[in-house]
Amino acid sequence: MTQLSLDFTRRDAALAKVATNAGRLFFAGALEALDGMTADEFSGEDLTLACKAAGLVPHHVNAFGSLVAWLVNKGLITQTGRMVNMRVKTSNARKTPTYIKVQG
Repeated sequence: MTQLSLDFTRRDAALAKVATNAGRLFFAGALEALDGMTADEFSGEDLTLACKAAGLVPHHVNAFGSLVAWLVNKGLITQTGRMVNMRVKTSNARKTPTYIKVQG
């Protein structure tokens, strides 16, 4: 196993643990927040802000990253290949991928 594949394995295990700790109610609420988003293209930050606006605050902020990974793995959203600057001040305008909802 290469170092890169080991890193991905560790990342995926950590995301799975965070997702388990976040619980079904968080993911169910997040799906409702996603359904309510009207933008054609959005970032994980946009989804995070929509969840927070709906009152969804998970046990740990990493749950939002786990949520995006879960949505991608379930085929509910897909990356566009574009990057945008994040808007929240603490994100320091770093680049983040954008997504679109998968119709179906």
